[in-house]
Amino acid sequence: MKYPLLFLLASAGILSAQTTITKAFNDPVSGESVAYLGVIGTPDNSATGANTTFNNGSLTFAGSATTAYSTPTASEVSTFPGSTLKMTGSGNTVYYKQSASKLEITGLVTPDATLNLSANNGTYISYPTQYTTTTETDQAQGTFTSTAASGLCKGTITINPNASGTLILGTATFTNVLRVKSVQTFNLHLPSDTSFLVPIGTITNTSYSYYNSTKKFPLLTTIQTVVNIPIANINNQTTNGAQALSSAFLATGEIAVKKQVCSYTRTRFRILSNLKGRPPRIQQQKFTAWTEN
Repeated sequence: MKYPLLFLLASAGILSAQTTITKAFNDPVSGESVAYLGVIGTPDNSATGANTTFNNGSLTFAGSATTAYSTPTASEVSTFPGSTLKMTGSGNTVYYKQSASKLEITGLVTPDATLNLSANNGTYISYPTQYTTTTETDQAQGTFTSTAASGLCKGTITINPNASGTLILGTATFTNVLRVKSVQTFNLHLPSDTSFLVPIGTITNTSYSYYNSTKKFPLLTTIQTVVNIPIANINNQTTNGAQALSSAFLATGEIAVKKQVCSYTRTRFRILSNLKGRPPRIQQQKFTAWTEN
């Protein structure tokens, strides 16, 4: 359900201790499986700046889901050129291109639509990233397809590590936390609009990811999606979601060996079905939780 991603310290002592996102520590690897918890409540992402407190003590957690990383097949690489890593979770698949300096998105497949960014991959995170890293804006371009419409897409991805400090998450407290804000804004165009002159709609994803130096994956990730497609009578349709890293609260490891312990049902929103001009569908879907052997 992964996401999203995307820090002026007052003293040299603080600077040396700050969390830095690096390829060596944070880059996902094929074969990894990561457990997440569902978030109940509204996350507070309002804090900015250095040495701040991200107060999300009112949040609670229920349910879980697993995100798995694997190597794309030859057929998948042909469809999403340059892909070196595949992420699957909650019915969605994201394809990435890995390099020494960044992790880029080459494609996204949901039950309702496919976004192919082969024309210009979009940056997910650059390495290294820390609080003092300059805000990065990257261009992304490709195609989108769905049962309702198909066409071209073009936009920007802005990654801003704009806060650091202490995260209060439920009953737990985490220090030395780096918060990365990522804003993905895409204009949708008809297939014939190759000059990208007249957009027929926009999709904006705003995500916040909270990292610390002891966990490979974010402790907390939130995302808001706003869809505007006037010709389909969709205006400022907004959905929100959040997930917390299971191992931040449990004794089990965040990188799990597949050992089934329980199954459950949770509600999942199919956001991109909005392209059909209908309200979001709510679907009950069964997931399996895993722990480390």
